[in-house]
Amino acid sequence: MRLTGRRLQGALCSSVLLLTAIASGEALAAPYISIAATPASVEEGETITFTISRTGSTSSALEEMVIYLPAIGIPNVCDASRCRVTYHRPRDVGYECAILPGIDHHRCFTIPAGKSSITVDVPTYPTTLHEKDGRVGFFIRGGYPEYTGANHYWIKGPSRRYVTVRDGPDVTPDVKATLSIPDNRATEGDSGDPATVALTLTGTDPSTRVWPAVISSRGLIQGESLKVPLQFSGGTPGTDFTLSLSGNPAGVSLDASTSTVTFTGPANGSGAAAATLILTAADDPDADGATVTASIGHVTASGIPGSASGARNGDGRILLIDPDTPPPPQISISGGADVTEGSAAIFTLNADPAPSDDISVDVEVSDSGDFATGGQDGSRTVTIGASGSASLEVATANDGRDEPDGAITATIGSGDGYTVDSQRHTASVAVADDDVPVVAFASASSGAG
Repeated sequence: MRLTGRRLQGALCSSVLLLTAIASGEALAAPYISIAATPASVEEGETITFTISRTGSTSSALEEMVIYLPAIGIPNVCDASRCRVTYHRPRDVGYECAILPGIDHHRCFTIPAGKSSITVDVPTYPTTLHEKDGRVGFFIRGGYPEYTGANHYWIKGPSRRYVTVRDGPDVTPDVKATLSIPDNRATEGDSGDPATVALTLTGTDPSTRVWPAVISSRGLIQGESLKVPLQFSGGTPGTDFTLSLSGNPAGVSLDASTSTVTFTGPANGSGAAAATLILTAADDPDADGATVTASIGHVTASGIPGSASGARNGDGRILLIDPDTPPPPQISISGGADVTEGSAAIFTLNADPAPSDDISVDVEVSDSGDFATGGQDGSRTVTIGASGSASLEVATANDGRDEPDGAITATIGSGDGYTVDSQRHTASVAVADDDVPVVAFASASSGAG
């Protein structure tokens, strides 16, 4: 074999390093390490096991063994049919190498004292779409005379092992439609004072292949459609109120005759992941308002590989206000100043407008920590009179025990004779612990020696 100048220089450098180590006696004492990986192939989502073994004495730990864990033959750019694939995460195993800080695909391992080998489980992760198979590599790095910092062992046998990761049954991206009521009041006969009903779509984007799946807003793509029927109790669409679509969200339509919103994926890109409906209350001849409750019926999907479902945030109540009848008061709550344990946490409830007769408001009190005294948390009732406001006090205990700071939280519940302010329905008061940590001192005895 003929060596070029560069190869000859590299060979000489390696030989010098090796001879230097041997001359110092370090190389003769260094153990051999070997690596094995099983099984030969796994399906995405299954676990790979690799084993590092050593020869020689086991009286001390063998630390900082460098293993490189590359992904091989797996696409890492997106095109029309394929995107980034993450079959494994090297940072799941081992620890950061002191000689290779910040390099994630190189991980270090230790064989403890008294052990001749370690076994490491490497999880793989399923992806959301079809892609080609790939391989995960397990390469020993370092060893005499590769580079300083990892030359405290020799390599025995093949230094590289591979395991094939097969594409398996792909994770299907689900879609969920959620209903909420941003504005829950509509004045009868007044188109300028409607209520609003919001629909949002969430799920996993079918064009991504990362795992775990990231749940986020999810517009539909070409070939997908979702019908979301709205159901109402306490009022009839077309009689007590009308529905209309706000703006022109891409791929969204409303069938007012059936109160059904349809989301459809466009030819390019994705459609809107949210839609807002305007609910306008009709002017009826009676002098009373009404409370309508909105919900989602059975959702029907087409072209969506995963499941489709509907849900609702909040109670779905919408108040149709007769302008000739005072509306029921809307209740909000605010928290007072922060307190130290032993002082009461104070909350103020406000009714808008103030009621003509007393109303009882349900409040749920929770304790972050262990500060509320007995009977102070849980369900509470607050009476608001003609003044339009009332206070709720929650007593806290000065227990003499050092503990983390906490908080008392009060949340308004639904009830008769009032509505709940959706923006100001909960409040918290911080509670500070004032106890001094107890420090234990160990006693020491001394004797003459």
